[in-house]
Amino acid sequence: MEFNAEHIEKAVHQFYQDASCQAEINRWLTAAQVSPQAWQFCWPLMAKDKNAEVQFFGASCLHVKIARYWHEVPAEHVSVLREQLLTQVASFAEGPKTVLTQLCIALASLALNTLGELWPDAITDIIMTFQPENLPHLQVYLTLLQVLTVLPEEFGTVHLTPHRKGVVRNELQKALKQVLPLVHSLLTDSLAHPIYTQSIHCFSRWMEFGAPLQDVEPLVECCFDAVRNSALFDTAIDALIAVFSQPENHR
Repeated sequence: MEFNAEHIEKAVHQFYQDASCQAEINRWLTAAQVSPQAWQFCWPLMAKDKNAEVQFFGASCLHVKIARYWHEVPAEHVSVLREQLLTQVASFAEGPKTVLTQLCIALASLALNTLGELWPDAITDIIMTFQPENLPHLQVYLTLLQVLTVLPEEFGTVHLTPHRKGVVRNELQKALKQVLPLVHSLLTDSLAHPIYTQSIHCFSRWMEFGAPLQDVEPLVECCFDAVRNSALFDTAIDALIAVFSQPENHR
């Protein structure tokens, strides 16, 4: 059966409705997900009139293709793909959350594959795209924080050559001067618990790229304040461990 949006949608519905053939359908959907056609059929699967399961599969296909089959994208198509994905992330900022998460990971993978070369200002552009004038205040910052949080996480799993890995790490280290002040401003300006929690989580992840203690002292103070809140305790402790486990902070 041909890999196209219509057949994929039917297969996804059948997967959730008929347990007797789930294994067979799963094999077919997995093959579809990595096929060259996935670059095309993933977009109509994410249409707003589709149900969440179909949208999720479309977003998952896009993430898999970007993360593992980036070599299939011609350089001249990168800017179009980037704009499509930024628009798609914004359109799902208010949910479903499962779809948004997959799209944020896909955007992080795209940024990691293009940082320093085809998309030199990726971090700046992402920050500027997700601003309150473009989306509802709470959702825009949660979406921005989610993208920024998964960037370091995806860096650990994305398929890059050793040289490219070094280039990307250097670019992410340079981006600390943008990301950390943003996270601090959200921690000090926001009273919304989800933003506070996600900000601390984001800070913790970015500490993978190292920062001297004096550069993150205001953020460390926020984490110590958060430890007093039982709902934030675990997240804040993880962030403090990330800070003080950096070799340069032992000197």
